[in-house]
Amino acid sequence: MKKVIINASMANALDKIATRSKMNDWFIIHTDEEHNLYVDVDDVITLFEGATEFDLSALKSIDVYNIIELFLRIHKN
Repeated sequence: MKKVIINASMANALDKIATRSKMNDWFIIHTDEEHNLYVDVDDVITLFEGATEFDLSALKSIDVYNIIELFLRIHKN
């Protein structure tokens, strides 16, 4: 399981997609013992593979920025 640490803004954007796409029953944003937020990389990929244009249409420009930042973090790891 590969994980990536995220900030609250990234978590908010991911939660918007998961909720709107009805994938929030399995998509989980975790907290580690140091109170860092993180997600499993495979879960993020699955979330985006299953998201539709409708699911993404609710995102604001700042949410898109945070999602791009998340994918850059994933790519670096």
